[in-house]
Amino acid sequence: MNLPELQGREGRLTASPAKAQGVRDRRGRLFDGRLGVSLSGFFDDTEDEHVQVFVAATNEAVIENVDTETDGLELEAALRPARGLTLSGGLALLETEITRSDDPEVEDGSEVPFAPSLSFDLALEYEHPVEVLGQDGSLFGRVEYQYVGARTTDPENTFDLGAFDLVNLRLGWNALGLSVYGFVDNLLDRNSAEAAFFFDTTATGQRVSLGVPGQPRRFGVGATVRF
Repeated sequence: MNLPELQGREGRLTASPAKAQGVRDRRGRLFDGRLGVSLSGFFDDTEDEHVQVFVAATNEAVIENVDTETDGLELEAALRPARGLTLSGGLALLETEITRSDDPEVEDGSEVPFAPSLSFDLALEYEHPVEVLGQDGSLFGRVEYQYVGARTTDPENTFDLGAFDLVNLRLGWNALGLSVYGFVDNLLDRNSAEAAFFFDTTATGQRVSLGVPGQPRRFGVGATVRF
């Protein structure tokens, strides 16, 4: 099935640049610098935010403009309890609301699409100096857990995508700005959906939706170079 094309809708709603405001940030270090913490709170009052709407009649996705309000809190922390060992994490809390739309099907007070009210991640990383083929470098390993909460799929709040979580692994070697590693993404092969749209209703009243599935479990190798 072909995915819908993304385009503007002529004559009724057009996409224009969004305007936002309001951010507060605090950072600090504790325990002789071994613990770093960053806390950000924000309120965004956005005019003409771009949201995607699927039009079943024409099998296309269009961009519409809505005014939104978003309250958020983001917390990031990194703890280094021992040499080479780092425990880090992040937490994001959101409350979103559509305050104005020219589309009569979008009610004021609806949630903004694809904005989960809760998401967080945790990671444990260890790096140890080691010489490989006469070259000083370091071996490293990282395990990461990610959680994404439920989120609505469209401005009409037709239905929600369920929460999902992922576990990712990475093991590699660093030296002279070169990093070579192997990885496993979605270790537990969790099913998830990156996006979805309400498509139609059958004669029996059953809802039919189109979706974009998330990545299945994936293995690979990679390399990065830092100049």
